[in-house]
Formats: sequence, structure tokens, C-alpha cells
Amino acid sequence: MAPRGILYILTILLVLVSAGAVLAGVQTRVGEAVEITGTHDDMVFAAGGEVRLDLDTPDDVFAMGGDIVARATRADHLTLAGGNLSISDVTVSDILVAGGEITLLSGAIADDVIAAGGRVDIQAPVRIDGAAVLSGGDITLDGTVGAQVRAAGGVVRLNSSIGGDVDIEARRLVLGPQARISGSLTHRSETLELDPAAVITGETIALEPRAGPKFERLMGRAAIGLAIFGSLLLAGLVIVLLVTVCALPGLMENSRAMVNDQPLATLGIGFLITLAIPALIGILFITVVGIPLGLLIAVMYGALVPLAFAAAVYVIAMRGRRPFSAAGDTPPRLPARLLWSVLATIILVLIGLVPFIGPAVWLVAFMTGLGAIATQSWKALSQPARPLEALGRRV
Repeated sequence: MAPRGILYILTILLVLVSAGAVLAGVQTRVGEAVEITGTHDDMVFAAGGEVRLDLDTPDDVFAMGGDIVARATRADHLTLAGGNLSISDVTVSDILVAGGEITLLSGAIADDVIAAGGRVDIQAPVRIDGAAVLSGGDITLDGTVGAQVRAAGGVVRLNSSIGGDVDIEARRLVLGPQARISGSLTHRSETLELDPAAVITGETIALEPRAGPKFERLMGRAAIGLAIFGSLLLAGLVIVLLVTVCALPGLMENSRAMVNDQPLATLGIGFLITLAIPALIGILFITVVGIPLGLLIAVMYGALVPLAFAAAVYVIAMRGRRPFSAAGDTPPRLPARLLWSVLATIILVLIGLVPFIGPAVWLVAFMTGLGAIATQSWKALSQPARPLEALGRRV
């Protein structure tokens, strides 16, 4: 595909998923206690200490919070992340959830369920027509699954009808009397408890257990450490973005104007820089003589990364503000600039959770911001020096 075609596709992704989501009247609620009900035509975003969802939309639903309750919700994809998640009487295409305790009480899922948490409980009224991918310390699957099941956890209990193969890795695996596996069972477990009434149509393949409790503890600690590191890194990035947006209003406003006037050219510049700079740094390091210059360019490139994301956040924030402000494109004051930037950051983070589309949107946002920031920085650096007389030199 020609580079121009790639740029057009990336631009369309950015407009449709990022800026388009902000401008198209997306239902967005942020607060300590958030409740969204009724019928909506577009994506729904919610974030808060307590989130309650009871809604109907043909689009996707995203929510982050301490406690999330999704009841009688109709949507395409349901994506939740929080402490305690309770899902009941839902009708959706897919469910993607991560949390401390996850409980699926009832509902119909037309495709797949992906769940990761400390405790995952999928009860009997739940019907999953696709596959189930589960991870947790304690996993219970009593709901019906139409396709395959993959699960990894400390204790895994299966007591339902499964239409495909089952692949389990656990310390303890329990198959109850209602377990009906139409395919094969492949498991790696220290203990297998198989009820006499359980039925496995295909083969039962037992793999050798891994390197014992010490390995599991190390892996668990590594996972916790990575999760903490990732959370702190994300929080730090958000803080840097907001500080940059507030501290450099001139740079952000000039970048916004450039993206508005020349979106394709800005994205193209960012695309070329994203490809060329790492390659240039690699070549300089190979020559050995160019290592000092390569280090300098690497440091400068690293400094541009948060500025690029900050510019993308500011562009989305100002586009989202436009329909609600009588001032139009007039730069807002600091409180409004901060508020809209926070909302834009939340939307970008939530979109980033969507498989495939999320990373693509983040990449487009980064390259667009990078193109704008690099261009504005070059203009500032290439300004001719002012004569001393203009600076008021005293003799």
C-alpha cells in the first residue's frame, strides 16, 4: 500500500474513533458516583468510585471504577475495569473485564468473554455463544459456553456444557457433575477432581506440572510488579500530559491550529519522524563515531514523546469543547483547559483498552501530535536572532 494510502487510513481512524467520539455526542460521565440509564445512540464512557449502568445502545460501553454494576445493559462490546464488577441480565456481543472480583450473574453474550481478576465467577444463567478466556486466582464456570474455554488460575471449577476444547492450567482443577465437554480436555494441574457424572467427548491430555510453588510465587509477584509499574507509569504520563497542556499554552495552541489546518500533512510529518529518527539513531550507533550525536538525538526524541501526546490530547479536548462553547476556537482559560484535557485523556485511555483499534488510535494520536510539535519546535529554533539593539542594549 502506498504511503499516502496508509496516511489516509490512519487519519480516518483518528477522526472516526478519537475526535469523532468526542464530537458525536458521546455519553460521558465522570464523578464519585455515576449512573447512566436509558437509551443512547453512541458510545458510552463512565468513570467513578461507584458506577451503575442500566442502558441500551447499539455501540460500545466502557467503564472504570471501584465498584461497577451493569444491569439490563444492551450494547455491542462491554468493557469494564475496576475493583468489584457485577454483571446481570446483559445482552452484548463481547465482554472484556478486569478487576478484583468479577461476577457474571446472567445474560447472553453473542461472541466471546475475556475476564481477568482475583475471583471470576460465571454463574449458570449466563450463555456464551463464543469462547471464554479466563484468568484469576479462583475461577468458577457454571455458565454455558458454545466454543472453546481457556483458563489459568489457582483453582478452576467447571460445571457446565462447553461446545469446544478446554485448555486449563491450574493448581487444582475440578470438573463437576454437570460438566459436558464436547471437545478434548488438555490440562496442566497438580490435582484433578473429576466427578463420575462429568462427560468428556474427546481426549483427556495431562501435561506435566510446571516448576512448583516457587515458580508460581515468582510469576505472581512479577505480574503484580508489572501491574504496579504499569499503573504508576500511566499515572505519571497523565500528569506530564496535563502539566504540559497547562504550562505551554502557546505551543499547544499553535499545534492545534496546525492540526486543524493541515491534518494530513501533520500526520505525514509525524509518520516520517517516527520511522526515520529510530533508524537514524541506529545508524549513528553502528558507526561508533556517531554515538554522541545519536545519544543527543535520542534524548531530544524522548523529550518530544510526552509533548506529542500532550498536543494530541489538547487537539481532542478543544474539538470536544467547541460545540459547548460560544467562544468557538478562542483559547480557554486555565481551568477550562485543564478540565477538557482531563476528559480527553480519559477518553484516550478508554479507547486504548479496545483491542486492535485502541493501539491504532494511540499510534495515530502520537504521530499527529509529534508532527505538530516537531514542526512548531523547528519554527521556534529557526527564527533569526534578534539584534542587540532590539533588545535594548546599553552602551
